This record gives sequence, structure tokens and C-alpha cells, in this order.
Amino acid sequence: MLAACQRPAAARSGVELADIFRAYGESYRRDHPLPVSHLKVIEAVERCRTAALGGHLERCDSCGFERPAYNSCLMESTSLWGVLLP
Repeated sequence: MLAACQRPAAARSGVELADIFRAYGESYRRDHPLPVSHLKVIEAVERCRTAALGGHLERCDSCGFERPAYNSCLMESTSLWGVLLP
């Protein structure tokens, strides 16, 4: 459930590391050999907070606006962990 309507705040601002990996990761991996450990982290970041990991719909109690809320991979190496954890 969303508290008072957050529709304007629903859109992310800025670019995240996952956005860059999703856009350019495949071609980068094709052109640059990487250790398996790095590949695993990149793939986890690409999947984090996407439908690949499942999720649910958040619904505004005021206006009924719905948005998907995808599950995190919970890996410390993903883009938001440094912001969310002390």
C-alpha cells in the first residue's frame, strides 16, 4: 500500500548502475573477458528489482494508482545497498 498518493514520486530520477549494466552489459561482456565472480555480480545487479525476481503491486489508497514493486536480490554489491544500509 502506498500512503497518500505518491504518483509523482513513483518515477525514479537519475541513472543507476543496474540501468547501465542492462543497457551495455551484454556487449561489454562479449568484448572484455571477466572473471566468473565479476560476471555473477553483474548478472545479479541486472536482475535485482526486476520481474525476474518477482514482486507485487503497490496500490495508492487515495486514488487507486498501482505500480510494480520488484524484489531485491539482497546482495550487498547491488546499487542501492550502500544507500539503504548504515
